[in-house]
Amino acid sequence: GEAARRALLACPPDHGFTPSKGAVRPQHMITGVEGPPIETWRRRLCCLKKGESCPLAAARARGARAPLPHPASFSLISHRHPPSPSPSPRRVEDYDLHKQLYKGKASLLYAATCRATKARVALKLYRKARLSELNWAQVEREVRLHAALVHPHIVALYAAFEDADHVYLAQEFAGGGDLYEELKRSGGAMGEARVAAAVIAPALAAVRYLHFLGVIHRDIKPENILLASPHLPLDGVPGATAEGACLSSPGLVVKLADFGLSINHRVERPVTRAGTLDYMAPEVLVCPEKARPEDNKEKAVLEYDPSIDVWALGVLAYELVSGRPPFERATRAETCDCIMYRRPSFPAWMSAGLVAYVSSSCAKSARKRPGAVDMAHHPWV
Repeated sequence: GEAARRALLACPPDHGFTPSKGAVRPQHMITGVEGPPIETWRRRLCCLKKGESCPLAAARARGARAPLPHPASFSLISHRHPPSPSPSPRRVEDYDLHKQLYKGKASLLYAATCRATKARVALKLYRKARLSELNWAQVEREVRLHAALVHPHIVALYAAFEDADHVYLAQEFAGGGDLYEELKRSGGAMGEARVAAAVIAPALAAVRYLHFLGVIHRDIKPENILLASPHLPLDGVPGATAEGACLSSPGLVVKLADFGLSINHRVERPVTRAGTLDYMAPEVLVCPEKARPEDNKEKAVLEYDPSIDVWALGVLAYELVSGRPPFERATRAETCDCIMYRRPSFPAWMSAGLVAYVSSSCAKSARKRPGAVDMAHHPWV
């Protein structure tokens, strides 16, 4: 509510989002989901920002974390959805499904059109029958976190709802595909100036905003960075690229997507090996996998911090310019060894600025790795 609006409006430029004058942030409503509603997280964020006492802060001081809720049902409508004279679209019958864009073990993604608003959306379906206890916790967390995000370089979540067989997420449609497809269209590699201006700078702006809210993405890679039309004002946003002139499709900007593995480290301890191997930081790689939501949460020694996203953006910059991730090898074991113990090898033609950027982002020790705010001011960016 109003507390969230004040928190976002108070967010300084160095944290990645500066609203235009007079801007009013969209409100969200979550009902029918066990555990604190999204407004509670926002109030906690305001308490932390103001330095006031907060149950969450007190729990963190004791080394505790809030319990992981198990979802009973989903019903979320974001007022970012285009206005409609009819009731808010919260049934799959309210959408016309078109092309299937992706098929995973437990999820499907379709291009769709909202019948009431005629807006093009990406409709993500989770198949309930294939969701484990851990998957349920991840889906519930994805909805909670994504619903609170409002940034020009983050894909918007319009609605989340369910029926007997599926959980649905209606999201902003990215007409330009993803960054992996853009890389292929570019012949397998992109110029440094193009990568810095059109990809890394806006991606860092999105990550700075996430980290300000306590959110770690945990799965930054080309497939999770989409090319879409701007849906929010870009004025005053560090790293915002209004024209997308450095992309193959003018008028598009990059937007961070897929918050299925994201976590708020102020609410629960990140202790799981999560993400995609080529982009994992060493401290993530050494963590165990888990089968239940509560596994290993008591082990403070495993906890990592938001700088793992900075590592992933360093890997991404190297890959986009050179055509391959810096630690990728023929086998998984060799790749793990390189991530843990070896420094990237840099081609002679790579600029000193990019070498310095990747070297800082991919520092093996998290303590020596700069944060997203520092990397956004790196000379190469």
